[in-house]
Amino acid sequence: MRLKLSLLHLSFFFILTYQVISQDAHYTNNRYASNAFNPAFSGKFLGNFKFQLATRTQYQSVFLQGLAGAEMNIKSPIHKRHWIGAGVNFGVDQSGSLALTTTGGGVRIGYHLPMDKKNKTIISIGGGLDLLNVGANTKKYVSETTLLNLPDPDQKSLDKFNANVISANVGIGLSIKPSKKDEVNLGVAVMHLNNPSFTIIDNTKEPSFGSRFNLSATYTKVVNKQFNIEPAIFYSFSERQSNLNLQMMSSWQLNKSYEWRAVSGIAMRAGESIDLILGYQSNKFYTTVSFDIVTNSLASHISNPGGIELGAFYIFNKDAKPKIEPVLFCPRL
Repeated sequence: MRLKLSLLHLSFFFILTYQVISQDAHYTNNRYASNAFNPAFSGKFLGNFKFQLATRTQYQSVFLQGLAGAEMNIKSPIHKRHWIGAGVNFGVDQSGSLALTTTGGGVRIGYHLPMDKKNKTIISIGGGLDLLNVGANTKKYVSETTLLNLPDPDQKSLDKFNANVISANVGIGLSIKPSKKDEVNLGVAVMHLNNPSFTIIDNTKEPSFGSRFNLSATYTKVVNKQFNIEPAIFYSFSERQSNLNLQMMSSWQLNKSYEWRAVSGIAMRAGESIDLILGYQSNKFYTTVSFDIVTNSLASHISNPGGIELGAFYIFNKDAKPKIEPVLFCPRL
């Protein structure tokens, strides 16, 4: 009996450890909160303040994710043409039949260095710290044993599982404008740089958040005043799993009198899904909804083989009051 319980605990540990290592929120459209993908992108927008939201549900609600954050831009005290982007993000990520849930928040700081007077080349460096809580909801735990209304020792272990970790993230970005109508953005980031670890099951094992490498490349082409295209690649790798997202986005100005533009695109997550992205944008507001259709073998085993994602951000520009010397009108004496 003891051997059976030990095997159950060991299998539980490996399942939980694998879910922890791969426990990072991923979105079809990373444009809602790009600094969550790479801290160097903090403050990479035209404006003073930015508020961002994103939510995602996938595979019959087996995966649930949400994110909310804010960013602001300030002038650098080092150089008048440089600027600093600072922000905070709060998120929740729940996955798997173990109802493993990561919640928490963190800070992001990006420093942007234009290399020329016309800002055709900009180097961005950034970093951040996250305070994360990892736990499990035993009410949502389902196993063969619980389905038979029998006590499950793994469920008791889940009751004790609650850990806090501090995660460090770093990144670098490069923005190039080869012409007035073209822009290229490249980024490299390492999330969980310190490989934070925590204890599971009576202090016997110490799994960790595996360091995650995020790579991104986007190319924006202004075809004409009414039409833009933006192919993009987002790649993420962490120990035993990777995520490659290929995208072709576009935007149309349907009417010259309208300030907003229709946004549409198609994406493919390699080995997982095909995604359709629809939305609209203006100079300050951007929102899209993404529909994911699973294309791997999982599609034949679930009744709802897909996911839906909704996100948005809004940029506020602080109006500068003109400095005008007061005019004094003196009456004749």
